[in-house]
Amino acid sequence: MSVSGTTAEPRAISAALAPWRKPRAVHEPGKVLLDLAPAVALGGDCLADVALLRSEPAVFGLVASDPTARWTWRARRGRGPPSPCGCR
Repeated sequence: MSVSGTTAEPRAISAALAPWRKPRAVHEPGKVLLDLAPAVALGGDCLADVALLRSEPAVFGLVASDPTARWTWRARRGRGPPSPCGCR
């Protein structure tokens, strides 16, 4: 079990982001956002750097795809869901 999965923070963040979660989503929004912290700490400078965490599933568990991380980040910022065409 991952450390982030044992704390209340992912649940609180996920509850706050519940309106943005798609009905059949696999990833909890709180975990997606918490996965960004170690990605940055390990030297990442963009959302796509969560790929570093995905390369170590035994350590970080299931990590969202780059598009899912980007979508969750946009939802956190209150910008709403991205448009289907990818426009900002």
